[in-house]
Amino acid sequence: MGIKGLTHAAVLTVQLLSTVARAKPVGPMALKMRGRLYRQEGTGRSELRHDLLLRGGSNVLPQFPRVLTALDWIGTAVFAFSGTIAGGKDDMDLLGCTILSAVTAIGGGTIRDIFLGRTPVFWVEDPNFVRLCLVTSTLTFFLWPNLERMGGHADLYALKLADAIGMGAFAVLGAEVGVKMGFDPLINIFCGMMSATWGGVVRDVLCRRPVRIMYSHKSIYATPAILGAALFVYLDRAFPTQEGLDALCGFLLAVGLRIIAMTNGITLPCWLGKTPGIPSA
Repeated sequence: MGIKGLTHAAVLTVQLLSTVARAKPVGPMALKMRGRLYRQEGTGRSELRHDLLLRGGSNVLPQFPRVLTALDWIGTAVFAFSGTIAGGKDDMDLLGCTILSAVTAIGGGTIRDIFLGRTPVFWVEDPNFVRLCLVTSTLTFFLWPNLERMGGHADLYALKLADAIGMGAFAVLGAEVGVKMGFDPLINIFCGMMSATWGGVVRDVLCRRPVRIMYSHKSIYATPAILGAALFVYLDRAFPTQEGLDALCGFLLAVGLRIIAMTNGITLPCWLGKTPGIPSA
């Protein structure tokens, strides 16, 4: 090898070492950055997946990402709307209604992320969820009383349907978080239920009223979320390569059961000897 060959080899070596020195190490644990990567264990292989920062984590419907995102946003807006109305009926001011709307819309996913040690929580990484809550709450606070005087009411079937759609999406997305983190199926189902309902639980506690998912005077709400999440978790274990179809089936079950329940006033059995109240949606 001549002098020119040695010089060329030395230059290449220096360039290679420089590239390695600038590279950031990637370990097996989650990288805490925007658009997180984490390693999925427990399936006989390790796989790096990308977190798309949706409420539920990674993209469970790769062929329908726009549909999944739309359901996430619709549910957030409807939950924020209902939280604002609950605060207004409880004589809260603009700030109180805004806080209650955010608690209702993003509280369930927040509690789930904290329980799982999944921090920063999803809305810290994507503040657009908070922005949506602020805009929805402000518009509702100033416009809804006038619409109500003109004959509008929060029990419109369209709003209930949108609420059911949001609940179904949150249930599947929440369960998917637990699935991707490798938890027991029961915990994954619990994650779905938390995501879909615990924002409303905190709302009811702050408004000092009975928690709606725990009493027979309301048609079942948490039960459809649990069953939808359970179907998704089961199908994901049975058909792991059909993740999009698994999620769609769980979503449709949760929404369908909720619509049937609110249409027919279906409740769970109450304490023996107690007479259930007249169920409402």
